[in-house]
Amino acid sequence: MKKILILSGIHVCHNPRVVKEADLLAGEGYEVVVLGMASLPHLREEDLELAKGRKWKLREVPGPISEGMKGKRGRYGLVKKAADLLAAVSGWQTEAQLGGWRKDLLREAWRIPADLTIAHSAPTLWVARELCRKGRAVAADFEDWFSQTHEKSCHHPHRVIKALEQEILQKGKYVTCTSRAIAEAMEKDYGKRPEVIYNSFPLEAAPAPASAPGPEGPKVIWISQALGPGRGLEMLMEALGLCEPIFTLTLVGNSQGDYRSELERKIPDRWRGKVFFQGQVKDRDVMRLISSHHVGLALEQNIPKNRDLTVTNKILQYLLGGLAVVATETQGQVEVAQDAPSAIRTISLGKSKGLAESLREIAANPSALQKARVEARKVAEQRFCWEVEKKRLLLAFERSL
Repeated sequence: MKKILILSGIHVCHNPRVVKEADLLAGEGYEVVVLGMASLPHLREEDLELAKGRKWKLREVPGPISEGMKGKRGRYGLVKKAADLLAAVSGWQTEAQLGGWRKDLLREAWRIPADLTIAHSAPTLWVARELCRKGRAVAADFEDWFSQTHEKSCHHPHRVIKALEQEILQKGKYVTCTSRAIAEAMEKDYGKRPEVIYNSFPLEAAPAPASAPGPEGPKVIWISQALGPGRGLEMLMEALGLCEPIFTLTLVGNSQGDYRSELERKIPDRWRGKVFFQGQVKDRDVMRLISSHHVGLALEQNIPKNRDLTVTNKILQYLLGGLAVVATETQGQVEVAQDAPSAIRTISLGKSKGLAESLREIAANPSALQKARVEARKVAEQRFCWEVEKKRLLLAFERSL
């Protein structure tokens, strides 16, 4: 039996690509170990609960919250601060900026005699690179274009990560990414094209779509892990000022600092009582929440570069839940809209007027809204679901072995 090691750079309860990959490979009869790190106590509990009853095993590396880690946490923190300061002063970026915990991941990964190790984050790319140099077979899932996830700054070691990406792309058994736009850009930069595996989900994950809108109009949702700047929410508040309150709006995600209060102050008076806020929900509850709405907002921006090129979870979850979608014209979202033109309305970046017009038209035309919702679920079933994507991933994986 082949043994597969999957390196998760974050808690698995918030890493659906790792979970789907582990479920798939374990279901095919491979021995699968997911290597994670305990960073936050409440998320560690969710990780352990999620792993119960799975065919794969979760193994944790002692992390910042673990007993006896206070001294190491302090040392690692000082080293990273020094590395960031060096980069700020001299422009010299170093691997130390990836954090000292990557070394703990490497030590544990080396103890597991895997036939293939799959990395899922920038620090785990470093682990995979080190394993590869020692003769281990490695692969990677570029859940994001890691070197392009921030605007260039001294605190983000984009040049270090870019070198890791290039080496793994050339030497790895296979590499996957989240959109054709990213695959094409990487091929241009690195000379090799990764496989595209969209952020899709199983059809069974979505409950039945919501019934037709009631007297208050369609239920509109925007969802993310966090409420914060650079996500199109400022444009959305401006758009509300150009609309009558003929629909309700729910914003889902944990607020970054006082950002929620800032948004609340921007809500037009006539919209009071029509805009609702909800904190981040557990991954297992996301589709239930989405499916209770009628319209989904995917207001991604084109800065940093990764946000312009990627296809996020939310736009595909909206389709799966049978929601009509309003999406900004990032390259990744236009890519999806080309396959779902009847379900997705695209709007220009930063154009609150265009967003307002789309929302008004959707809310005022129930028959068109229903048609878009039917088409959304249809395109999810035919193109943007895990049942389709897992075949592509399994093919890439089996070729690698």
